[in-house]
Amino acid sequence: MMKAALILVLLFSNFLLVAQNFDYKNHPFYKVYENKSLPDSERIIGIINLAGQHRMFSIIDTPIKLTYIGLEMSEKIGYLRGVASAYRQLGTMYTIKGEMVKALEATLKALSYIDVLKKKYAANRIHVFYVSLLGQLTGVYNRLNIQQKADSVGKLSIKLADELGDKEVRAVCHGNYGSFLMDHAIDYQRALDEFKVVASIQLNLGYTSLADISLYNQSVLYNRLNKFDSALQILKRLEKSSSYKTDQTQRLEVNSSLADVYFHMDDFDSAEKKYLELADDANKGGILLRQKEAFEKLYKIYEKKNNFPMAYDYYKRFIGARDSIDNLDKRVEVTKAELKFESEKKAAVDKEIINRLKLAALLKEQKTKIALNKEKIRYISLELSSAKKSFESQKLVLAERQKKDQVIQASEKNKMLLRQEISNTEIKRKYTLIFSAILLLLLLIIFYFLRKKQSLESTTKEQILKSTVIENQMKILKLQLNPHFLFNSLNSISDYIQKNNIQDADEYLTKFAKLMRYTLENSEEKEILLSEELSMIELYVQLEAKRLGNKVNYSLHVQDGVDVSTLLVPPSILQPLVENSIWHGLSSKEQGGIVSIDIRLENGMLLIHVDDNGVGRNNVQVLSKNKKSFGFSLTKERIAILNNLKKSNATIDIHDLPVGTRVVLQLPLMKA
Repeated sequence: MMKAALILVLLFSNFLLVAQNFDYKNHPFYKVYENKSLPDSERIIGIINLAGQHRMFSIIDTPIKLTYIGLEMSEKIGYLRGVASAYRQLGTMYTIKGEMVKALEATLKALSYIDVLKKKYAANRIHVFYVSLLGQLTGVYNRLNIQQKADSVGKLSIKLADELGDKEVRAVCHGNYGSFLMDHAIDYQRALDEFKVVASIQLNLGYTSLADISLYNQSVLYNRLNKFDSALQILKRLEKSSSYKTDQTQRLEVNSSLADVYFHMDDFDSAEKKYLELADDANKGGILLRQKEAFEKLYKIYEKKNNFPMAYDYYKRFIGARDSIDNLDKRVEVTKAELKFESEKKAAVDKEIINRLKLAALLKEQKTKIALNKEKIRYISLELSSAKKSFESQKLVLAERQKKDQVIQASEKNKMLLRQEISNTEIKRKYTLIFSAILLLLLLIIFYFLRKKQSLESTTKEQILKSTVIENQMKILKLQLNPHFLFNSLNSISDYIQKNNIQDADEYLTKFAKLMRYTLENSEEKEILLSEELSMIELYVQLEAKRLGNKVNYSLHVQDGVDVSTLLVPPSILQPLVENSIWHGLSSKEQGGIVSIDIRLENGMLLIHVDDNGVGRNNVQVLSKNKKSFGFSLTKERIAILNNLKKSNATIDIHDLPVGTRVVLQLPLMKA
């Protein structure tokens, strides 16, 4: 959807050029920019228009640099129209690049010049510029998910564009507002009307490729409105377009939508054909996401057509494609982590080098001060020596001044001592500061490594916990697919076939296959809906009841006000408990019995009772010596892990009833 919005934003900037390599230095606009005999305003418009065309055929950073050249020239000579045009261009380019905050800043900056430009240039031309900026701002707010502003600015832009009558401006404003309504599922019908306006304008202007995109958006909206016939009519028209034949991306989008429409219309033959085409095109283009989508729908189609071998084949392909995508995502995350580590490592090394340089500079400064102080002391010593000689030579002549000279000499000596003491104190203070800085640096290094050690220990604990969770998931899967159950089920199917009871064999096989699919799909989930868990339990009980000659009955009671379709539970949390009730409680009774499940809310927790009227735990010790039950102990381990992960107080207990056994399971309340 954002593809359509993005192309509509580009409508103003000569987007009809087609080229594989764009040599901008040979472009006429670049020659205008280089011609210094032209007025600066013409050169600025040339470089900005060049950037607008260059962005269609290269990495977006180069056009951004060209636009900043135009912006700097405009600001230097005070050409406000060039400044506003440059900011609008930057808003569009940052939108393409996905840097939406910068796109918003640039677009708002361009709008801030509107009032000044209206006083200086023709009002009509500036009004066109203003309305087109509002349309661009709608798209930016949409991409930033600021819905209230996208809605108000979008409505204003459409009103002003319709009053203005400029076709290209109307296409931008209606298209961006339609994309906003569609992206956020606000009003599909209104979005459809907007794209009809856009397609009509684009066809009138001869922009066939852009019109195809608007038509495609209409088909998507018809599909969401469940108007499949209308969606099908548009998509068949797009199949005949030139872009469908030449543009692989357009062909994939159209084939995917066509297949979805056929699927919703229950035309599985046509849907099958289109999904096969989609899978083939996606395979040629190496597009794993589309392959996964096609394989998933194909296995569901073959399942509905009761072609189980093909359904199983495409289910395996779907799982393979999904795992490949997951592995690719993991490799990307590992690469990001490695890059982050290298960056942090380099930053730490740079910081250490800077600290060393600062310390060296400080030591050098102290040495210089010490040398200066020594020089001062030497100079003072020379002065004293000179004064002493002068005093000796004039001793006889200046006897009357002897006492005065002695006082002066003593004063000078005191001054010298005072200066020396001050100098020594200053040196001690500087060395104290240096020692303190070194000590602080050592403490910081020790603190860093302690924190790093704690982080590693925490990561190790998390990995151990994850390993325990995975190990329990494997145990659950083994428990659900235990050999005894599989052998008994397959043996029952074989028995029906030998007795020529095809209907019972088909019914049993269908339920068995459905149970296996639920088991495999849910084994990878952390939580599933309680309604799905109960559906799987019901299937399991039906299979066991049929195998045991309908000796097992099943009842379910849900407290009023409890919606099992909105509550989440760990997958297969109830199946081991029900299996214990049947295998250890009811199968040993000649007349059979009943398994009852009661679900209610109590004290903010989900409370589940699993009751049976079987032989009871005491008799199980005697009757089931050769049957080992891992279900209860495994469920206790899962409850302990759940409490650790969710910080909850889930519990599981078992109680003896007058007839049979009750398991009480208390889980945290988790909603979908």
